[in-house]
Amino acid sequence: MRSIFARFLTVALGTLVLGTMSTVAWAGVTTVDLTNFSTFNTGLPGGLNSQVLLALEPNAEVTSITFENLAIELSNGSFGNEFVISANQSANTGAAGTFWDYSPFPDADSAATPLGPISGAFTNPSNQFNSGPFTLLPDGQLLLYVYETFNDGGAGIDARVTSGTLTITTTVATVVPEAGTLALVLPALGLIGAVVVRRRLK
Repeated sequence: MRSIFARFLTVALGTLVLGTMSTVAWAGVTTVDLTNFSTFNTGLPGGLNSQVLLALEPNAEVTSITFENLAIELSNGSFGNEFVISANQSANTGAAGTFWDYSPFPDADSAATPLGPISGAFTNPSNQFNSGPFTLLPDGQLLLYVYETFNDGGAGIDARVTSGTLTITTTVATVVPEAGTLALVLPALGLIGAVVVRRRLK
């Protein structure tokens, strides 16, 4: 009889907890030093374009990207508005909703150098492909790289970051029981324990 009661109480508590769960989000912040990141060519990473693979949180949403004290030097006739910072899922498919690209010097339509330092944030949508916040894959990895929208100078360096950091903010949704539910569950768990102990003593 007591065993049946304990099982019933356990099932009832499980139903109570599942019915009163709340979803909360916590944020993670990752800062990357971009100094000496350099661009050599256009498009996706490859060749000599600087890149780094960051280990963040599985299925996290990239909600904000900011840059601080960013300055670059141009060479080979490259324009400042051709320099792009790109954040991507690890698969790097280029599909909509999987990356966030941004040109931090959109009005620099000449080869005048140096540029910066400046601080700011990726816009949503951004000035590159109307990209914006995206969700990481279950591997939790973010591929960060720089590239040029036009390759002016052949195989040489087009732009080099002389200073600056990038701050990436991610959020992860976590399901937790509400405080009121815990207040009900904890005493009941003690009751289940008492039933089990008494049964063993007999």
